[in-house]
Amino acid sequence: MNHFTHRIIRGLPLITVDPFLKQGCFAAYTTREGGVSPPPYDSLNLSFSPTRKDSRENVEKNWSIVLQALDCFPQQLIRTHQTHSNRIAYVNHPGQSFFPDIPSGVDGVVTDRHELMLTVVTADCQGLLFYDPKKKISAAIHSGWRGALADIGGKAVCKMAAMGSDPADILVAGGPSIGTCCFEVGEDVLSLFQEQWGSDALAYFTPGDAKGKYMGDMPSFTRNRLLKQGIQPEHIYWMSLCTCCHDVFFSHRRQKGERGTLAALIIMKG
Repeated sequence: MNHFTHRIIRGLPLITVDPFLKQGCFAAYTTREGGVSPPPYDSLNLSFSPTRKDSRENVEKNWSIVLQALDCFPQQLIRTHQTHSNRIAYVNHPGQSFFPDIPSGVDGVVTDRHELMLTVVTADCQGLLFYDPKKKISAAIHSGWRGALADIGGKAVCKMAAMGSDPADILVAGGPSIGTCCFEVGEDVLSLFQEQWGSDALAYFTPGDAKGKYMGDMPSFTRNRLLKQGIQPEHIYWMSLCTCCHDVFFSHRRQKGERGTLAALIIMKG
């Protein structure tokens, strides 16, 4: 798995993004291992969603495990209230314990502040991490198929550019997400992509085994949108692990909704 390394940091399994680490920025993805939650949320469930039956006490303990492993305080943690939107919020101050001052409906956060841990949570969707080593700007983005359709990755690049970044300098990592092997959609989803992006979008959907079904390739679609925003191909690092195929990760599809969430996280060290 080029550019990514499985590590155990103070007892916590993580998958780190090596090119970011080399530039002095810590970026990583959690697995479902290392926490305290019972099945089917076993064990590092990081979702406070009321639709989950895991206890708040367990989730707080799991986040504490992450923070302690990375030698961070709760006030450094910036979480998101995700709704599959394409909204991205700028943050420049610490959060308040597990309740950062982030408006609802935000699926990405960007900062130029060191020591803030930006996070998004996923369970088949893409967790995208961005870092500009020259301007010292970072971002964490949640991108499901709706986010990809709305080009939230491209919007993150534009947000960073408005803050002074040159897209050619930005590094982008994509963590574990559902692959084209498992992401089956209907003609309704295919039509939305075609309406939004024209016939070029059809290249990212191949006919499935069932009539009217297609296998979508969201990582490749997202990569294409990033390239169009000026990200250099050598600066895009994609993890080729399908969450639906590998049970070391939570998967909404494989677990039929009864699951926890992973986290993508990034923190610029001072």
